[in-house]
Amino acid sequence: MKKTGLKFFLALILLILFVFILDYISPIKIVKIEQTKKTDIDLPEELNSYFVSYDIYTSFSKFSTADKLDVLKSMEKNNLSISMITDCTKESQSLENIYKNKILLSKCFVKDGLINFSDFTVVPFGKKVDELKQNQCKEVLNLTKSLNFSIVDFPKILKFFLWYPFNKEKAYQNLKNVAQLDEAISDFNPQKTTCILGGVGAYSRFKIADIDGKSLMLDFNYLLGMVRNKIYTYDLLSINPEKNKELIFNALKNGNNIIYLTDKDLNVDIFVRGITKNFLVGSIVDLTEKPVINLKVNGKNIYTSVLLNGKVMKNYSSGNLKISPKNSSSYTFVVYRYKLKLPFNILLGVYPVAITNSIYFQ
Repeated sequence: MKKTGLKFFLALILLILFVFILDYISPIKIVKIEQTKKTDIDLPEELNSYFVSYDIYTSFSKFSTADKLDVLKSMEKNNLSISMITDCTKESQSLENIYKNKILLSKCFVKDGLINFSDFTVVPFGKKVDELKQNQCKEVLNLTKSLNFSIVDFPKILKFFLWYPFNKEKAYQNLKNVAQLDEAISDFNPQKTTCILGGVGAYSRFKIADIDGKSLMLDFNYLLGMVRNKIYTYDLLSINPEKNKELIFNALKNGNNIIYLTDKDLNVDIFVRGITKNFLVGSIVDLTEKPVINLKVNGKNIYTSVLLNGKVMKNYSSGNLKISPKNSSSYTFVVYRYKLKLPFNILLGVYPVAITNSIYFQ
């Protein structure tokens, strides 16, 4: 009886070990990666970038218990300049303001299932539209709303709870991998969707008091930085709330944005250099400018898929890349991280970590 129990215990340990190894190496992809050439890229001095978090719920909604202080603390932790609160209630509008160097935008309303901020409208994740209208942007992915808990994801969920008491950032990395972000990106059609952004769906249903007795959202802190939008502008944010809103909304609806999926050590920058001026990501560029796409991707175990008219053209290693479009086309870039590279172009543990809006040439 004892031997039977021991055999069962050893078999269980081996099964768990096998499942964890399988979870570590998946998804598996065969990707031919070309090395980027050594080339210098200097970002234009007039180019400014800010990180924006979209789709945050506070205590003014039925989904969350987070308050203004929780949001601001999380913004500080995750290097966010702007947070867009989507409670869309009369009460939550009072949160909209500038707090030192942090901006909260919360004046919104819901109509026909769309989130409306002033003259900027977001089509929520999961809502189907044939074509975006003017001043509309598609939420192409959302962390919490694309979570799909199944038996296949059991190892990731288990690792989340195992890591949570010791390293919450690592715990939430496993939670991110449960979200179907790769599928969401594969549904994105750059030919029809000219403006995309990423949402985090951050909310919390409980509070934990910190030393000062103030409310602190441990899960909220980590959720807020897991999907960030890096917007580009030629103007600096100011102390004028209305000018800031115009600047932020123009950047988003014009597609001057890269979606980051966590990974704090990743850095992606992109712009187009023309004969007479530079162009931001998301721009429509005339080929008479003899444009050159300048892409900088820095990070470990990284490769970038170059999408030409929505289809993968080539994959490049981390580094600087220059591309000179010759014909009417669109270029989109999806950055992936992998855990291990094997011979014959086999990559283990491949996940998307960034996606750019498209650049259009005509």
